This record gives sequence, C-alpha cells and structure tokens, in this order.
Amino acid sequence: KGDAQFWTAHDKLFAGQLFVDDAELKLVATSLGVDPEVTLKAARDLKHKAALDADEQLMDELEVSTVPAFFVNGRKTTSLDALEDLVDEELPKAEAKVAAGASLAT
Repeated sequence: KGDAQFWTAHDKLFAGQLFVDDAELKLVATSLGVDPEVTLKAARDLKHKAALDADEQLMDELEVSTVPAFFVNGRKTTSLDALEDLVDEELPKAEAKVAAGASLAT
C-alpha cells in the first residue's frame, strides 16, 4: 500500500511495544485496509527476511547500532540535532568541490 501506509503501520506496531502478536497484527492490517491473512502469511513465511538480513549486514558494515542514522559526506550521526550542524559543516566543502568542477553525482 505504499510508503505512507508502511509508516502508518510502523507507528501503530511499534508504539511502545517490543512484541506484536497475531491478533494485534491483524487489527493493524485491517485498520489500514490490508488483508490480515495475507499480512500474517507474509510474517510467518518470513517474506521479507532476505531484505531485512541485507539491511542488518549493511548496518554492521557501517557500524550503525541505532536508528535513525544519517551520513553526510561519509560522516555519521544518530542525532537529529547534530544532523543540522553536520550539514552546515559539510555543505561548504561540497559546494567548493562542485565549484571546482566535481560532478553532483560523485
């Protein structure tokens, strides 16, 4: 059902909970207009396990242990407050490289 529905489901499922049982998962799926049986089957069949495992491996490689994590010019922060400062520090460096002829894609 798209990104908006994903985040709505995310917020409902993880609002202060560490475990979601089948009944709760069905309620959330139904409230979002998603077939609850299809949702339960996907969860039981570990339909998205490979993608989640790949994300976890990438987190390990990048030494990310919390989310959200942000990278700006290869520098990492996990704080939204620090993100603005990091962008402010890195933006002039990026602008200088572009002014010197670097491609925006690199």
